[in-house]
Amino acid sequence: MTKSWAKNDGEYEPLLDDTFDSTSSGHTPTVPTTVKDAKPISALKKLGFAWGGPPNQLTHTLIGFQLNFFLLVIVQLQPRVVGAIVLSGRFWDGLMDPTVGMMTTRTRSRWGSLKPWIAGSIVPLGLSYLAIWSVPPFYSDSARAAFVTAGYLMYQLCISM
Repeated sequence: MTKSWAKNDGEYEPLLDDTFDSTSSGHTPTVPTTVKDAKPISALKKLGFAWGGPPNQLTHTLIGFQLNFFLLVIVQLQPRVVGAIVLSGRFWDGLMDPTVGMMTTRTRSRWGSLKPWIAGSIVPLGLSYLAIWSVPPFYSDSARAAFVTAGYLMYQLCISM
């Protein structure tokens, strides 16, 4: 095992020792050391944390399984266009995840750093999800593709928030 060293008043001392005993440095650990020391989480709080999981997974599952079929059969786009839409959405998501993460980390508000972003993404997320599954009112293939692409990219951006 390697040790990390920190300079303290001109002297170097180990940050971690081989035993990982946090009490040897003279300060009390802030996390519970055993399960019996931890406070139990109420069932209501567990339900509150779990409440957002099923809708999120349902939207991802529907997009993963049904988007290609919907765009090919219902919207009647060509397969290469559908592939380009899905690929562009994945690339966009890959660019936006670290960008949104950096922006949320730098956000300072009285509600914290994440709540303003979550609250601000609710309405655009719903509208963009609706735009993905609506048949565009355009006769041109390129206009329909642009409409679906814009909705899909906006959805990927909002889901990153």
